[in-house]
Amino acid sequence: MALPPEIDEELRRIARRWHELPAPRAAALAPDLRALAQSLADRVRAAAGRPPVPLPELGEATLLDQLRVTVYDATAAGQTADLPDRLRALRHAIG
Repeated sequence: MALPPEIDEELRRIARRWHELPAPRAAALAPDLRALAQSLADRVRAAAGRPPVPLPELGEATLLDQLRVTVYDATAAGQTADLPDRLRALRHAIG
């Protein structure tokens, strides 16, 4: 499934910036990435009538992958109304 262009572009920008971050900065920003991924996962589960489940804590190295998966899941579930804005805000927080 292809992502809408605006969402795809923001996700690519986030990935590019995330990979350029020094480790201490990535560690400081990890909660922001994790919070967005968890929020998207919760939204998808709620739309399916299912209770939230915490994403596994797999460390900073996997956070971008978790975000990608939850963005794809949210898109597949039609939960994209504010997604470009939320991704843009995350990208701005990353710098």
